Amino acid sequence: GCDEQSLENILSIHQSIPLPPQRATDTHASDVNFPGFVWVELGCHPKAAALFSLLNCAEAFAALEKLETRLKVVAAEIGKRLVAWGEIGLDYSHPLFGTSKKNQWFQKEAFKRQIEIGMDLGLPLVIHSRAAWQDTMSILTKQVPRDYRIHVHCFWDTKSAMEELFSAFPKAVIGFSNNIFYAGDIPQELCRCIPLEHVVLETDGPYLPRTGARMSSPGDIPAIGRKVAELKG
Repeated sequence: GCDEQSLENILSIHQSIPLPPQRATDTHASDVNFPGFVWVELGCHPKAAALFSLLNCAEAFAALEKLETRLKVVAAEIGKRLVAWGEIGLDYSHPLFGTSKKNQWFQKEAFKRQIEIGMDLGLPLVIHSRAAWQDTMSILTKQVPRDYRIHVHCFWDTKSAMEELFSAFPKAVIGFSNNIFYAGDIPQELCRCIPLEHVVLETDGPYLPRTGARMSSPGDIPAIGRKVAELKG
């Protein structure tokens, strides 16, 4: 949830759908109409922070604080359904604003604050890092304990960056999505060499569809898993 509307959508879903069982074995055959397992992660996405950075400094921090307050309220309401804090992180990929020093500075300030909120709640951190790996790792290694649970969402960086992550955070995992089908791209190379205990399957739905598809969805997970198995032999 990176804006007010998405937070309201999350609350609507939470209030409409019963809290899922903790384990699949806790379900019953009679649950024919059970609407499925719905879990939530919350956080200030770096693109939301980038939008705030377009305001003057005081207004930007006021907007960030307002969102943080609302995030904490929603987190308290959804309770055990909240399983991670994210996506949080840095994104310098925008063709016009990505290189802006003000944008980058404010994103870093927001990221540091989001890390603190997530750790205060004892939740795993889901990290979004795009064209900002050096700054992302600099902040993480300064603020986050070595044994903390970190999931780097849709990792699309070099093998050396992956090794740097696991060296700094041995419990970290990285996400593979439909980008694993892009022949010759870096995710395929990473998949072949990564230990399985560091792998998470994800979709980034509705983004990153496979070639020929209009969008991605959780229904893509079995195919992604089969592709991981194929690449790892």
